[in-house]
Amino acid sequence: MADDEADLTRRLAALYTGAVADILDEMGCRNQCLPAEIRPLDPRMKVAGPIYPVRGRAKPPGDRPDPRYRQMDMLDAIYPGSVVVIDPGEETRAAHWGELMSNTARQKGARGCIVNGGLRDSAQILEIGFPVFRRFHSPLTAVHRFEITDFGQPIAIGGVAVMPRDYVLGDIDGVLVIPRAIAADVVATAEAVREKEAKAVMPGFGGPGGFGPQPPDLKTFAERRTAAVAAQLADPSKGYVPQPLQ
Repeated sequence: MADDEADLTRRLAALYTGAVADILDEMGCRNQCLPAEIRPLDPRMKVAGPIYPVRGRAKPPGDRPDPRYRQMDMLDAIYPGSVVVIDPGEETRAAHWGELMSNTARQKGARGCIVNGGLRDSAQILEIGFPVFRRFHSPLTAVHRFEITDFGQPIAIGGVAVMPRDYVLGDIDGVLVIPRAIAADVVATAEAVREKEAKAVMPGFGGPGGFGPQPPDLKTFAERRTAAVAAQLADPSKGYVPQPLQ
């Protein structure tokens, strides 16, 4: 991974999908969210980085080459810092990702996997802590049901174009694809918004128009807002009225 790619990944990982989605909307990119059914294996899991796309399909009938050879080729091509994003096509019963693939991908330096399909070995994956987002769970092996057709090529998931080395950000709220051409601008804008929000001071907790110093243990805007409302409920005479941020 190039230095600029690694730096952008680090900065993207420090953001959250809601903020980035708002920026994408403002930039006119309003179809960048993968299907809502794709959820993190653990709500605390988060993933960010350049995309390594993988496409597959239901295994056709008849004699076919062992799909595990193609799977090994795909795993060998994973590059450090990437996020594996899999579209299994119309195959909807098998597990398209599991423990062995998670271990191999982690050893290759991948930051996580997003599969618009099935997952198994969930308990083992939770133990190793490899971030995985999946659509459903299945105990069924993919060997007899699914084969990889290509990797490192453009794919589409839920009507969202997914290009190699586009960026992805996934957290508990969903998964966003950020086109590579605008990724740096999206991240910089989201960082600026975050900084502005961090400096915002609600009336009633210090700053212009406030009625007292800001408690030192209330670090975030959300905490200040919650405490301000609680103060009003505790003592309505203070007359706290929320004001819009400028």
